[in-house]
Amino acid sequence: MYFASERTGDWEIFAMNPDGSHQVNLTQSPTKDERPGASPDGKKIAFGRTEGSNTDIYVMNADGSGLKRLTTAKELDHAPQWSPDGQKIAFRSDRDGNAEIYVMNADGSNQTRLTNHPAHEHGPDWSPDGQRIVFSSNRDGNDNIYIMNADGSGLVQLTTNPADDFGASWSPEGGRFVFRSDRDGAPEVYIMNVDGSGQKNLSNDPAADRGPAWSPDGSTVIFYSNRDGDYEIYKMNPDGTKQTRLTHVPGRDFQPDWASDGDVVVPPCHALTRSHTGQGSDPTADPPKSPGCSMGQYIAGAQITLTAALASGWHVAGWSGTDNDGSTSMINVVTMPAEARAVSVIYEEDAVVTCYALTRSHTGQGSDPTADPANSPGCGAGQYVAGTQIVLTAVPAAGWHVAGWSGSNDDAGTSTTNDLIMPSTEHTITVMYVKSAEATFSALLPFVVNSVEPSRRAIK
Repeated sequence: MYFASERTGDWEIFAMNPDGSHQVNLTQSPTKDERPGASPDGKKIAFGRTEGSNTDIYVMNADGSGLKRLTTAKELDHAPQWSPDGQKIAFRSDRDGNAEIYVMNADGSNQTRLTNHPAHEHGPDWSPDGQRIVFSSNRDGNDNIYIMNADGSGLVQLTTNPADDFGASWSPEGGRFVFRSDRDGAPEVYIMNVDGSGQKNLSNDPAADRGPAWSPDGSTVIFYSNRDGDYEIYKMNPDGTKQTRLTHVPGRDFQPDWASDGDVVVPPCHALTRSHTGQGSDPTADPPKSPGCSMGQYIAGAQITLTAALASGWHVAGWSGTDNDGSTSMINVVTMPAEARAVSVIYEEDAVVTCYALTRSHTGQGSDPTADPANSPGCGAGQYVAGTQIVLTAVPAAGWHVAGWSGSNDDAGTSTTNDLIMPSTEHTITVMYVKSAEATFSALLPFVVNSVEPSRRAIK
């Protein structure tokens, strides 16, 4: 059987066996995938896929391969159901401004509207002989169940309850429907005869029971319910007995449907081999496997996150077999092909960094010159790798200026800024400060004035 699930964080189409075993994610897509419908031969699955704000109908093989888009309308198209001969698909479309029932060929051609009413029509399903279609409509104010001929003629209303009745599934022998009804306050699974008689509550639970569908042999009804706190897939006999939970995973499981033979078409699993060169460990893989596969095996299209585990003093130099072999990041991704794949991470030893000390000093009044940068990466304060360019800035005291440097690139320079290319040895840089001439004259000015004053008095 097939169902939609939010267990991965978005909506995916899953398959599982009728007993709930072997649950497999078929779509593995970041889009929202919902309402799967299996073809009569069990080889195809039609479903709705939402990308952005629009939903269209897609079809894929039963193992998740061979994806093809069938509708391209700008409005919502979803809830596809195959005709019993596999030649047509009925679906709901909002392309005319409201929800209507449409039909198209199984390849997406000849899309034709069957209903033409301003109300909301949805949830189509075929009679076993392919001559009629059951659907729901709120044309009388609330949702009720109707049937019509496969060409849209011969409309007959089956339910008239003031509460909503919708989502009918036609039984394989053609004489009954199961459907959802809200007439008891909470959604319940009901059954009725094809003429609308014999309406009976099957699920009888205070929780919400929704989305019933028949098994191909008519012996079982599947549905989804939140009776255990989270929406999960359940099954029961057509008389409502033996209600059994099939899924037990956090995240909503919903909208179940049956394959023709009731068995899961298991996608082939392919081995992923992980290795490394240099010092470290093989990259880890997340997830460790695809659902239904053995450890280290994945279905085609699975996205696997790889994380390197290198030794101290080593770094990632590259990858092989990944989606980005040129990456030097610790994390990479591989999309599994339809065959075995080997991935490897390449580790290289970090280069040995040799650091040399730079000593800064000065003569005269002021401070040692500052150095920018303060050190080379991987070196201690005041230490540098050979070849590093260092900007030096002198800090003379007031009344002092730079008279020269030693050990710099421009020892004759008298600017407060100089630079240095660090040699491959320890090195000393010195800035020489001398007192400015203006400052010296200012200091001597009182003595000059005193020596001149006696002469002036003598002349007077």
